[in-house]
Amino acid sequence: IYPISKKGQVSMFRMQKLQPEFATLKAKFGDDKQKFNLEVMKLYKENGVNPLGGCLPIFFQIPVFIGLYNALNYCIDLRQQPWVGWVTDLSAPDRLLNFSGTWFGQDSLHLLPLVMTATWFVLSWMQPKSPDPDQQQMQRTMQFMPVMFGLMMYNMPAGLIIYWMTSTCLGIAEQQYIKKVLLPKLG
Repeated sequence: IYPISKKGQVSMFRMQKLQPEFATLKAKFGDDKQKFNLEVMKLYKENGVNPLGGCLPIFFQIPVFIGLYNALNYCIDLRQQPWVGWVTDLSAPDRLLNFSGTWFGQDSLHLLPLVMTATWFVLSWMQPKSPDPDQQQMQRTMQFMPVMFGLMMYNMPAGLIIYWMTSTCLGIAEQQYIKKVLLPKLG
């Protein structure tokens, strides 16, 4: 999904460059939200910015996620397949440490979901900030999503966590590449 992701990220970085123009529009139209929104859409169109471009790659990853989840749960050939180190079964949660009792309803420590959550934090922190106040509020809300997803995915199969973690790390590298190499070329 690199082409879609690249387009969305370039759009987000361009949106960030439009911040002074957003401030001008906000001052010009004040409380008239309808006119302000029309002018913002016009500004987006003139500068090749898609405000929903950042969400699009996630929608394309969902079928991969569902397919991989089903494969790890139902394909007998993938059961008990080791990966590296403590990950001895890709179809089950990784177990780094086993507890003598239960802590917060868990009998073991799963390291991969914690690392995945940390990489999601890094990626969300690196996202370009939108000049639009409504988008800024949504971005602040989205910064808490890694914790929610980390909790939801804590007991998911290790293979699924490895996929998301790898995808996130590639997303971080891709974002750095776009920011440092492609954007200067695109202007």
